This record gives sequence, structure tokens and C-alpha cells, in this order.
Amino acid sequence: VFPDGSLALADLDIDGGTDIGAAIVDADLFIIDDGAGGTNRKVTASRVKTYCSGTHVKISQSDFSTSTDVSFTSIEQSTYNNYLVKIDGLYASATGVSLYARIYTAAGEITDSDYDYAISEYRSDGTASTTNNQNGAFLRLNHRGLDDDSANTYFGNIYIGGVKSGERCQFFGNHGHSSNDTGNPSVGGFSSGHYTADTEITGFKFYPDGNNITGTITLYGIS
Repeated sequence: VFPDGSLALADLDIDGGTDIGAAIVDADLFIIDDGAGGTNRKVTASRVKTYCSGTHVKISQSDFSTSTDVSFTSIEQSTYNNYLVKIDGLYASATGVSLYARIYTAAGEITDSDYDYAISEYRSDGTASTTNNQNGAFLRLNHRGLDDDSANTYFGNIYIGGVKSGERCQFFGNHGHSSNDTGNPSVGGFSSGHYTADTEITGFKFYPDGNNITGTITLYGIS
């Protein structure tokens, strides 16, 4: 143990140290000069990751191939009031599969008629379509439906806000279908919706309408 201030930073021989030999994990420790005031503290790698991640902080990621639905029930709502859900490479076991969302509160998953939504989609062949619903049992996130071909995948971003008590939870999304098959049009669309009560939200659920789907979904907190 060195007396306070007796070891200069220039005297630390980190070049002669042993490499960690593994990936950095959240529990690893760094040394930090707290507030540049000369007081050295330890800090976990998880804090460094949060500080360096910018406004979007990754909370969780799941793969639909291992589950028929994906639920995020630890959304850290005391830290974040806004979220980004990133959807990558979805395709289904059948054609025309819809993707739905519900929310969780302290009472559990909300399956009552408490959701409103509207969707507009536009295709590269010049056609367009819309759909909407009030007082439904879910939020619908796409209109055309998922394809059953990994060459025609669904991707998109969904922004969610207003999860605290006294606010109305709102969803706004943009999505598209990429197509590598001749004759299949590309599709782009927008969706919006909300949960009609003003109860604090504790989680989100995303699921298809009765068919298995494959793809990745990632939840970010927006600071």
C-alpha cells in the first residue's frame, strides 16, 4: 500500500502487466479520479459502458427463434421514460403474419380493450394500404404481414414514450420489408398507437398472431 500521493501516474508500469486474456465484462474495475479532484475511486465497466453509449443505452436483446414472443419486463422505468425498440430480420413460418405489442403494468400483461393504433404502408409497385383500430386488445405494428422467406425480411424501429404514472404510453414506428426476390415489391410503412390508460408501464411484449417467427429484437433506453 502506497501513502496517498506517493505514486506518480507516470510511474505505473502498465506495459509490464499481464493481459486480461478475456473480454471486458460489466463487473471489471477501473480507477477513476472522481471529479478530477484527486480522490481516486473504483468504477465498474458497466458504468463506463453507460457513460460512453450516448443517448441510447442497450437494456436487453432477444431472439424470436427461441420463443413465440419476446417480453421486456425490466425496462428501468425509474431511469428512462423513452425507449427505442429495434427489430431486425423478421420472417415467419407462414405468409401474412402480423406483429403485435402489449404492455405490462403492476397488474401484469394488459389484455383488455385499451389500445388504439393506425398504420399506413406504401409499396414500390405504387400501391398503398391503411388499417386502424380503437379499443382493441393489442397494438398492431404492421399491415402487409411478415413473409415466410428469409429473403423477404421485416425490419424497423419503434419509439415508445410516456411510461410513467400520469402519462399515456405512446408507440411510433417506421418499418419495411426488404425483398431479394424478383416481382416482390419493397414495402415501407409507419405505425402509431397508444395505451389508453395513464398507469405506469413496467414492460413491453411483442408477439406474432399464432405463428412462429425468426429474428432479433433489441430494447434501448433513451436518456
